[in-house]
Order: sequence, then C-alpha cells, then structure tokens
Amino acid sequence: MAAVRSLWLALAVCAFAAGLAIGVPLWASAGGFIIAAIPAIAGIFMRNFVEETSSDEIETALWVGLTTLAMALTGGAASLLAAGFVVAFLLAASTRRRRLVLESVSFSLLGYALVLLVGLSEEVIDPTVWEKLASVYGLAAMVLIARLVWLIVVSTGHTTRGNVALPALAPGHTQAPQDFDLVEKLRQTEAKLARSSS
Repeated sequence: MAAVRSLWLALAVCAFAAGLAIGVPLWASAGGFIIAAIPAIAGIFMRNFVEETSSDEIETALWVGLTTLAMALTGGAASLLAAGFVVAFLLAASTRRRRLVLESVSFSLLGYALVLLVGLSEEVIDPTVWEKLASVYGLAAMVLIARLVWLIVVSTGHTTRGNVALPALAPGHTQAPQDFDLVEKLRQTEAKLARSSS
C-alpha cells in the first residue's frame, strides 16, 4: 500500500498544480491539497506506530470523513469528489477484511446522506472555484481507483492457478498460501484416495 499512498500524493500534487493552472486561487488549491493528502500521510506515519489493522481502519475512516467534508465544501452531492468514497471502499477491499469493507460502505452512505442534508458549498466557496477543485481532485481519485482495482484484480489472480482454486483462508490469515504446486499435489492425492476407496 505504500505505492498506492505515494501515487495518491503524486496525484494530489498534480491536482494542486492543475488547479492553479485553471484559475483556482492559491488558498483554495492549498486547502484542497491538504485535505487530499491527509489520509495518505497519516497512513505512511501510522505504519510505524500502530498495528496494520488499526492503520487500515483509521486510513479508511479518514478517506470517508474527508471526502464527506470536501463534498460538502465543493458542490454537495453532485461533487465529483464522491469518488473518494469509492477509494475508501477499495482500500478496505484490498485488506480482504469483510468487517472493514462493510464499515467503509456504511459510513460512506452515511457521509453521502450527510452531504445531502448539509451542503455548504454556496456559502463557503465560489461555485466556479469548487467546480474546478472538484474536477481536478475527482480526476485524481479516478486514477487512484483504477490503480486500486488493478491491484485487487492482480492480487486475486494470485489466489488461483489454472482451474485449481486454492482453499479458503483460515480466519485471521490475510495471505493465501504461496506454494501452488503443493496444493495441486494435495488435491491429486486426495482424488486418488477417493478413487481407491470407492
């Protein structure tokens, strides 16, 4: 996940620069960058101080909370920054922890409902500024989503080999067994034993 965090920080820097290039005031672009960078920076620093499971939970919660705040400030429910909720879901899914996935979905729906109820954008930021901010950071989030989907698909692809599905992970284990040949040999031996006993 360090690569994903680094990618997001690089995308946030690009979004910051793009925002300035298309006329977003420096204060708004800097504020957008700070809000966007908090989850990744927190994830980087937390790895050294807390367990990985706690770090994943906090980082996912930061994505949901800050996406809710950013949407409320930049166009409400119509904001392109809703992509941040998808990022939170994919980060949770990449951990393969069902509870965290369910929490990310539940809190994202709650955050979206909150944004529907409390839209602050007209009172806080000029509509042309928030549209520009939401578009550059929304695009950056889409790139991150594509990367996360690719990582999840690739990691899922490592859990099967040919037509041989690997056994389900035992509770508490987060990585699939790496010796695919051993699993295949065990299945062949099991099939031979079943044939010989019948």
